[in-house]
Amino acid sequence: LDHAQLLEQRGAAARADSLLANMHELLCQQANRPTPLLGRIDLRRGRLALCVGQEERAAEFFQRGLDDCLHSHDKRVLYGFLGLAQLAANQGDYAQAFVRLRDAERLMQQRQIPDTVYRGVLLQLSSHFWLQQGRAELACEALSRVLNHYRGPRSRQAPPATLELI
Repeated sequence: LDHAQLLEQRGAAARADSLLANMHELLCQQANRPTPLLGRIDLRRGRLALCVGQEERAAEFFQRGLDDCLHSHDKRVLYGFLGLAQLAANQGDYAQAFVRLRDAERLMQQRQIPDTVYRGVLLQLSSHFWLQQGRAELACEALSRVLNHYRGPRSRQAPPATLELI
């Protein structure tokens, strides 16, 4: 997963997807299905598909990854909700997009995941949606709050799966 993320960041999305597809196939051959890892692979592949405009494929990966991560209580389930929210916003369904973000936040709170894991990325994506809707003042306020978490003497480090956050 880390290697695929590095490939993606270097602009080699096709190689990253190929690596993840091979790993997924290999893991599916095991007697005991490693659900958490398969869920994470699907979420990463969903992100890659979304980045290249393959929305139907991305939706399948995000939903499958979301289901696996929900089943295994993996906190990366967050990225399934985020991906599905982005897909809804891309279709102009902002109500559904914000419902997905709310569901993600609620689940993170129920599972007592530290807010440093999810708060910044939820605000970032909300801001993206507000900008798409022409509500720049809301986006500016939210993004200023995000930056305050990651700058200054009491700054925090962005979670590993959201390196582009700052």
